Amino acid sequence: MSTNVITESEFNKLFSRNLTNLLNEHEMSQAELAKLLGVTTASTSNWCTGKKTPRMDKVDKICKIFNCKRSDLLEEKTQSSVTIPHISPTEHLVLDSYRSADDITKTMVHRTLGIEDKVKSTAASEDVMEPTTEDLETEYKKNVLGSVSEKESTALSSIGDKEAVNE
Repeated sequence: MSTNVITESEFNKLFSRNLTNLLNEHEMSQAELAKLLGVTTASTSNWCTGKKTPRMDKVDKICKIFNCKRSDLLEEKTQSSVTIPHISPTEHLVLDSYRSADDITKTMVHRTLGIEDKVKSTAASEDVMEPTTEDLETEYKKNVLGSVSEKESTALSSIGDKEAVNE
């Protein structure tokens, strides 16, 4: 069994190449990445020139920003990986907010964007249950108007909402 051992310098250069490729693919500057990570531009510069590599917590944040795996940064690529379309920092924020939203909010987003039918067909093929119009209206009344009827309160409880409801 042979093992491939690389020096720290070689690893830094490998990381540098992979990070630089991701920055280029996403049309993002080192300064933009530094801001998203909460580090100095000197840090991102050192990573991109191969002088240093970041700690693993920063590697994980980089992976989240670029929607990639650790291996995309830490391993040699023999073939080019699938190109991820450019996502701006604002789009990252929207995507992160969407991912942490509840099902009702996600369904409202789908309706706003006019993609509800496409999402429903995808959800059906994945056996995912979308909230009903009644669920959405009840959630709206609860969160925006601050009140719901007793019947609506029961309906909310049945879909897993355990929060107190104003009467």
